[in-house]
Amino acid sequence: MSELKGKDFLKTLEQLIHENGASIIELNSVNDEKHKHFYSKLSYYETKNFVMMGKFLEET
Repeated sequence: MSELKGKDFLKTLEQLIHENGASIIELNSVNDEKHKHFYSKLSYYETKNFVMMGKFLEET
């Protein structure tokens, strides 16, 4: 059931963004097969030109 809500949300978001002149959507997702499968069913694909960077900060 929550997957239907997620799909509906993304389709509505895509429509609104497109109506406002955008030609691409970029999003961040958890890097696992469940999420890759969900987004690929909606025609999203892994980009090769974007790398998420992170750093743990030391406590002072």
